[in-house]
Amino acid sequence: MIPGKDSFKKLWESLQQRHVTRIAIAYLGIGWGVLETTEFVLGLLQSPDWIFRAVVAIVATGFPLALIMSWVFDYRGGQLVRTDGKNSGWPMWVKATVSVPLLVVVAASSWWAWKGYVEEKERSLRPTDLGDMVPIVAVLPIRNLTGDPELDWFGEGVVNLVRDNLSRSRFLRIASPQKVKTILDAATDELEVAQLAAEQDIGFIMAGEMLITPQGIYVSSRLTDSAGGIVLSANQVENLQPATILEAAGPIAAQIRKGLGVPREEQVDVFVADFAIDNLEAYEHYVKGLKFFLNFSYTQALVEFESALKLAPDFGAALYRVAYIKAVIGDTVGAMEHMQLALDDPFMLDRELRYVEAAVQYISRDYVAAISAYEALLEDYPYELEAREFLVKCYWGAERQGDAVELLEQMTREDPGNEVAWSSLGFYLLQMGELDPAQSALNRFVALAPENPNGQTLMGDLAYARGELEAALQHYQQAIVL
Repeated sequence: MIPGKDSFKKLWESLQQRHVTRIAIAYLGIGWGVLETTEFVLGLLQSPDWIFRAVVAIVATGFPLALIMSWVFDYRGGQLVRTDGKNSGWPMWVKATVSVPLLVVVAASSWWAWKGYVEEKERSLRPTDLGDMVPIVAVLPIRNLTGDPELDWFGEGVVNLVRDNLSRSRFLRIASPQKVKTILDAATDELEVAQLAAEQDIGFIMAGEMLITPQGIYVSSRLTDSAGGIVLSANQVENLQPATILEAAGPIAAQIRKGLGVPREEQVDVFVADFAIDNLEAYEHYVKGLKFFLNFSYTQALVEFESALKLAPDFGAALYRVAYIKAVIGDTVGAMEHMQLALDDPFMLDRELRYVEAAVQYISRDYVAAISAYEALLEDYPYELEAREFLVKCYWGAERQGDAVELLEQMTREDPGNEVAWSSLGFYLLQMGELDPAQSALNRFVALAPENPNGQTLMGDLAYARGELEAALQHYQQAIVL
């Protein structure tokens, strides 16, 4: 006989009396918390995937079992007792019919947890499938959490050394400092950094922190898959002092290579930070100057680079930066002298050396040779924004205006937050008489860099070209104020 309404009423009253629904809700809440905590902890410990899979399977299997146990047993008078179920009004064959599906649910839950949910979860967390592609890595500045602002420059210094290390590998592509800066400027949190990096085909991000411990300075770093969101490798360097912080760069670079599966044998003789460590004060001035340089604060950058050269006269990278600034301000003779000195640095890295060789051709106005040099540089280091910006100038100098504008438009598509690309695009379109496209580009530039006087100057030039003299005057006055 199939149970009637009274039997269902008794079943509902029994479920309430035995707190089955309350136990179900409590189990789901606790189970979710256990999974979230386990995933976080195992991620930090770099544990094998099967451990998390096992925890998910156990939690999923336990849910129907918890419901069955809450139905079969009750807690009375401080003791766990088995309920008799005599007054349930349900025949034995109905109970058996209900029990068998419940047992099937237990087995199915275990199988789903192991094969379904976990495998889907792992697919979303797996590193990007590179195939034959070379991994692209963005190395972010090490955050200074020591509370000592005097140590701020070390975060940039370590990153520069790590980037120099990794850029020598034919198995890796490293995002340039300019590329990293544009991402950090456009992002509001770490999640957005990862999203912007992934949108620009940067598959991996290295980030880290410096902390103070009783034994000294502690540098922690981790390599994360920007699309998958998992930590591929992590490293900690302990017991450092200010004079030895830069020594953390070697282990960090090795950690990144290990996480990406770059051949270990290539680590031999590819990274020497002796110069930076032996000339710590000179390197400090260089790093500070480079930060000013990336922000186009050339006067302050020049002070820092020249301070570095007073301490280390043969510092090739600093010589190159001084030469560039001198070329910008019109001192071509001084620029060429510093370029030649930079070429004499026997420890110059390949990337920097090729920058110097190309710049010599650019300053000499041999645009054809300069174009060839910058294009070759970009074949091996395709994420160097500085080289692309120089290539645009060389195209323009060689009267290849279409190529210059096309490259700038490509740069703005790939990196919509690159204010330099928008500025240059607006300037060149203005020179070509393409006033409406120039207006659009300059509007983006001003929106991205409202405090940059160059934006108001170019807007004034645009208004002047249109014959709007009163508007041009206002823009020029605003530029002077800025």
